Amino acid sequence: MHARAAKTASGREKDAHDVAEIDRMGFDPDRFARVAESYASMCIECVAHGE
Repeated sequence: MHARAAKTASGREKDAHDVAEIDRMGFDPDRFARVAESYASMCIECVAHGE
């Protein structure tokens, strides 16, 4: 939700549209917890700079 706070604080028209879209999507704490858990266990490799 940090992105929403930053976009709200910016006061830019474009960001106001983004905030409206974020609000439209809603926030599901249970889903967020599942996604965060999965993300935390991922091994993310940057193939553009790979080794």
